[in-house]
Amino acid sequence: MFVIVSGDGGFAALAKKLHEYGKTVIGCAYRSAVNKTFQAVCDEFVWITDPEEKVQPAHVPDQLGVTDPRNIRLAEQVARVTVPTPENIVAKTREILDWYAQNTTTSVDLVQKGITLSVIKEAVMYAIPDFQPGRLGFAKFIEYMQFVCQGTIYCIVRLPTSQVVLALRCAVPNGSEVLPDLDAHEMECG
Repeated sequence: MFVIVSGDGGFAALAKKLHEYGKTVIGCAYRSAVNKTFQAVCDEFVWITDPEEKVQPAHVPDQLGVTDPRNIRLAEQVARVTVPTPENIVAKTREILDWYAQNTTTSVDLVQKGITLSVIKEAVMYAIPDFQPGRLGFAKFIEYMQFVCQGTIYCIVRLPTSQVVLALRCAVPNGSEVLPDLDAHEMECG
């Protein structure tokens, strides 16, 4: 019996050759990184749990509008707001930003290219039921984020492509414009 710990399709030929010699082949790999041909030629296949890709309960994406893989992982680890006071909403949003900075996948995104505001908004909408920036005196989500980033390691950046992203202040992508932080007194219902 041979165990091949890889998802690489190049091992399919090895598995076939081992079968020619009457050997049993067991494959092991992450679900997200397995070649289907290699999987098919193995006698058995054992799935390895990827620490960055936990199995998500089916109810989170379907019922709560979470579709981005990063936010599916976030939804497993960040609790939703139960009392949506303005202070709790801002604190929860900053908790989401801190999660992005600490997660191995999203921290790389923050340093290299930033995370688009649509991804951030999806996470905020998940964690804060019925979130609407207008209820806090912000005309747009981008303005709310400029306020949330005030006094933190995060900033809102407009890339040369005009896309707006969340980035780390110490790792602003070249040629990008850092949008100013906004104070609460600048944000009034209008």
